Amino acid sequence: MKYLTLKEYAAYIDHSTLLPTDTRKTVEENCDESIRNGYACFCVTPATLGWAVDYAREKKAKINISAAVAFPHGTSMAAVKAFEASESCREGANEIDMVMNINLAKQGEWKAVRDEIQLVRLAMSDTCPGSILKVIVETCLLTAGEKERACTACIDAGADYIKTSTGFSTGGAAVEDIGLFKRISEGRIKIKASGGIKTAEGFLAMIEAGASRIGTKFSGRILAELTEKYRII
Repeated sequence: MKYLTLKEYAAYIDHSTLLPTDTRKTVEENCDESIRNGYACFCVTPATLGWAVDYAREKKAKINISAAVAFPHGTSMAAVKAFEASESCREGANEIDMVMNINLAKQGEWKAVRDEIQLVRLAMSDTCPGSILKVIVETCLLTAGEKERACTACIDAGADYIKTSTGFSTGGAAVEDIGLFKRISEGRIKIKASGGIKTAEGFLAMIEAGASRIGTKFSGRILAELTEKYRII
């Protein structure tokens, strides 16, 4: 495997702080880390989005900020998800990580799943043209067949990324799922691996499998391990 530079690996990372106990200080410290290390995006909840946006503006820093919509269960109504995404974009987010309606997926109502994602996509486009939509399908709750249908629904709805997991359910990202999405999508959608990625080894495995973004809150630890174990600088 040919290794990239540490800066190039940092640009794969969607750094997150998504806990209900996060304070303004927590958000600002993690936003500062994202700016300093050049992460692809900084992910927060809509409730703490304003803190991140204010801090980035105060620092005059160019940084992508994502709001996690209908997080972590995806059980909000479609119109509510669209409103939450639109308002988050209006407040300063230029990326959205939304949770798919897993109830509908388990029911096999894939047109409704697609329509909901498309509604959020349209709401974002009206508020912030060019914004990025990532759809969390929570792979640990889906069968292999459902994962395939979820991937197709995300593509048909115009999402930019399909994302494996919230990190708040029964499991996280798996290399096998990244490979599955890569095979099915044939380059029509990008893939974000997220959930349980804590080590440099796991991080590199997800990229090797085909992930274009890696969601984690262990970003600093991973970068340190890339340097210490793999001599990447």
